[in-house]
Amino acid sequence: MARSQAVRPFQWGKGTGEALISVIIPCYNHARYLGEAIESIQAQSYSHHEIIVVDDGSTDDTAAVAARYPGVKYIWQRNQGLSAARNTGMRHSEGTFLVFLDADDRLLPRALEVGLLCLQARPQCAFASGHYRYVQADGSLLVEHPQNRVTEDHYLALLRGNYIGMHATVIYRRSVFDQVGGFDTTLRACEDYDLYLRIARQFPVFCHDEVVAEYRQHGANMSGNPNLMLDQVLHVLRAQRPHLKGDPARLYAYRRGVRAWQAYYGRAFFAQAARLRAQGEHQRGATTLLAAVRRVPLYAGYHAAKWVFDQGYWLLYRSFSPPARARIAHLLYRLTAPRVGRVRMGDLRSRTPLGVIDPQEHAAHIDHYYVTAFLADQAHYVRGRVLEIGTCGYTERLGGTRATAVERLFEMAGPLWLADDLAIASMILQGQWMRFTGS
Repeated sequence: MARSQAVRPFQWGKGTGEALISVIIPCYNHARYLGEAIESIQAQSYSHHEIIVVDDGSTDDTAAVAARYPGVKYIWQRNQGLSAARNTGMRHSEGTFLVFLDADDRLLPRALEVGLLCLQARPQCAFASGHYRYVQADGSLLVEHPQNRVTEDHYLALLRGNYIGMHATVIYRRSVFDQVGGFDTTLRACEDYDLYLRIARQFPVFCHDEVVAEYRQHGANMSGNPNLMLDQVLHVLRAQRPHLKGDPARLYAYRRGVRAWQAYYGRAFFAQAARLRAQGEHQRGATTLLAAVRRVPLYAGYHAAKWVFDQGYWLLYRSFSPPARARIAHLLYRLTAPRVGRVRMGDLRSRTPLGVIDPQEHAAHIDHYYVTAFLADQAHYVRGRVLEIGTCGYTERLGGTRATAVERLFEMAGPLWLADDLAIASMILQGQWMRFTGS
């Protein structure tokens, strides 16, 4: 890791009131969400802050919404983009620390307090970031975003991908902007990722485990444009190339990052194309597929071949009668089943349990190992009202005091299994219940 330049440490005075935090909200036609963003700041446990709303040439009633909140500093500018709006807010701010909150997102009550405490304990760090969760357009909880703590060189981790994910989770020392500059106004997206890379290349940074912000998912999210996002994120990464020469670890991380972003937005291209076709917008869907072929040809070729194979397979499969399908499936299994003592890791992707046995006698079953490991890793979800299938042992062990109410579901007539795709969040969290098996 390159030698870090000294960042001016924050000196605590006799009272926490000396540490002013400026929260800057750039807003472009998001008046319908702006009030919630402002109120989430006003509800902070750390109260010595200022709120600055930068209206980037909105045509809705952003100004009227901001005027409803006394003490909010409102600034209008002609439309120049997100980076310019953030830079404008920074110029008009007075805080020692800076937080940038998009107008359609929200902070959780301890966001400023947690971030400030992290930087207080680490005066050498330029910024501290945390975790976030997704909410739906109406503000209801969707799912928390899983994130692993980074224990290695943060610059290498950021070259491989944007582990921070949501800008509002970051609190910056104001002094660092004097040395690295502000947001790049030539970028149409990924300006936050660009800033993280520029800072982490020169200074120590830190990430903590607290969930401090809520990212609202709605139809107007910029991240829903894979063509723009892929173009900008690769541009941001390539800007780091001159700083990687002679460092094999950084070059390797960079190459992994390029492949990871291409794969990520390659999937996004095909998901968007499928969604458009399902909505009857066949021309836009075809345009999206062509963009995928042009931008990520290897990934597009793989998916195109897979789609053709899948379609051909199902057409052939459906041409046989059900008994014939069963015989063919059994024959294929016998021909391809691994020898005793060997395991094909792809078999573990199945949604079907490896064996259906009495759940009270499954302690030695391989399913138990993976289920237990999964639940232990996702224990932070076990909270509030919990519905458990089977005994309540998992809730008591994993949820502890976070579980305020527990109800059990017993189904004595049949095997005790609930088969769901745990990768699809909407199938795990529905309404106020959390569903998981007691297997």
